[in-house]
Amino acid sequence: IAIADLVTEDGSFHLHGNDGVAHLGFDCDMLSTMVKEVGFLKVSYRIAYTVKRGERSYPLFLLVGKKG
Repeated sequence: IAIADLVTEDGSFHLHGNDGVAHLGFDCDMLSTMVKEVGFLKVSYRIAYTVKRGERSYPLFLLVGKKG
């Protein structure tokens, strides 16, 4: 499995507001634990990219795991 998304943020990432936004990023440690609990092995994540908007930075992570 491979998942790429925003690291948890305060809602300021979406320039159009948060109507219809399902989540405000993910806590990488919590998501990693959940992925392991459903049977994935060799789960790891890293910051793959950072979006800069004005003075703000929004990290994007890439989490990977292999089904056992």
